[in-house]
Amino acid sequence: MNKILFPNTININTIKCYQIEEGFFCTESKIRCQNFGEWCIHLPRSLKELCIQSIADNWEDFAQVDDICLPEDKCMLLNILPTNLPLHLTVPIIKDNIYWKKCALLRWPQKMPMNITDSGMFIFNSPNSKEEKHEDKEDLQVDGEKSYNSEIDESSSVNSLLPYDRKTWKEYYLENHIKEYLEKMEPAEYDPEQMKKICDICGPFVRTLNIEELRCTNNEEGSLRIPLGSVLTGLPKLQELSVCFKQKYIGFENFSWKMVQLPSKDIKNLAKGLEKTKLQTLRIINSSIEGNQCIPILKSLQKYECLNVLDFSYCNLNDEGTISVCKFITEMNIKELLLIDNNIGEEGAEAIAYILHRRECTLDYLNIKMNLIGTKCGNLILKSLLLNKKLKILDLSACNIKVQEIIAEVLRKCASLEELRLTNNPIGDDIGNIILSNINSNRTLKKIDLRMCLIHSELQQKINDKIRELSRSNMFSFVEENDFIIEFSEKCKENFEKTLGNSL
Repeated sequence: MNKILFPNTININTIKCYQIEEGFFCTESKIRCQNFGEWCIHLPRSLKELCIQSIADNWEDFAQVDDICLPEDKCMLLNILPTNLPLHLTVPIIKDNIYWKKCALLRWPQKMPMNITDSGMFIFNSPNSKEEKHEDKEDLQVDGEKSYNSEIDESSSVNSLLPYDRKTWKEYYLENHIKEYLEKMEPAEYDPEQMKKICDICGPFVRTLNIEELRCTNNEEGSLRIPLGSVLTGLPKLQELSVCFKQKYIGFENFSWKMVQLPSKDIKNLAKGLEKTKLQTLRIINSSIEGNQCIPILKSLQKYECLNVLDFSYCNLNDEGTISVCKFITEMNIKELLLIDNNIGEEGAEAIAYILHRRECTLDYLNIKMNLIGTKCGNLILKSLLLNKKLKILDLSACNIKVQEIIAEVLRKCASLEELRLTNNPIGDDIGNIILSNINSNRTLKKIDLRMCLIHSELQQKINDKIRELSRSNMFSFVEENDFIIEFSEKCKENFEKTLGNSL
């Protein structure tokens, strides 16, 4: 019978690997812990890793991504590429979300975007295979001979693949890059050629532009800002624009009242730029637009068929500007209108009531809070809801409105309103009881805000509980047609006989 030989010696190299360092004392534990993480420190890197590292180190001279065959090799390259590479090289070549997400998070670590998609993060096309269109592809795959402008202009752009409120990391980075560039630029340093280069690079990927300030310098001719209209002409894919024509910090030594004002030349320049775009949303916020200064902007928007949101919040349109905006609304299919804190008085409020009572009104959302409208025209706006079939949200907060008994008829017969905000108006318990007693007849209202309206907290709670109870029920009732006529002043009627073009 053969004997089985067992090894009775250990290789000297094995002993060295498990040798306990000096100063290490083992306790009574049967398991001895050692740090084996240092074993691979001196292991040589693979040839593939060395090649990818060499490509990354010399990427500015030999920019390439699609020429790399394996997806894992592309991911490795994108992970080690530096984030300070020139945009004129990275934008047309790098389409993947990995690189742009790294760039965005390193450059703006305090910002955490909520509307970014990570779909298609690791999707690559083989360079030898023919390009195919995928619904979940993050960006278009194009040949190196084609420009990145044709990448968006041709066929299925990323805008058609993603919802409007979702964007890729590449879009997010380029939108914030041009935003930061415009906000930090001094007007004296504006270079049209340099601006054109930046727009040519970023323009095809910019859908949203939110400018929170524009720097201003004072000279003999008045305040000087960068010509924003010229910038807009280089952003062909822009859908949403928000701009504030003010500087956050001017300084005591350089301050002048001319720097706070908005000259007509800046408004006309903006209007020319708007003519070259196709916006869905325009917000001009906290800017010194007074009265009919908004007319050139409104005229430049008249050709739009897709404009849905118009926002002039915290400006100074007063009654004249509000009437011009209302004329514009009658000619367009605007869904949302915001005129917060615009010094609107009775004439402007009457114009708003006039457009609401028209059956052609397309507004879904109207916010005119923080305007001293007063009781008469405030109740006229509420009464116009009886003839309106579209409006869902109305905000009349802090408008100094003493709501009258017309609110009872509005609650009984209004067929579209879902949310009514009356915060900080002197309403009182009497009207609160009228609201409570008539709210049973309403089947569309989901919320009514009566905070700081001189209504007792218990009564507010009863109203809110009743609305929640009705919104949960599946009961629906037919709403009778309202055939009564609302009387408007002759001056208000004359204002709408003229078109916006004749207002200049």
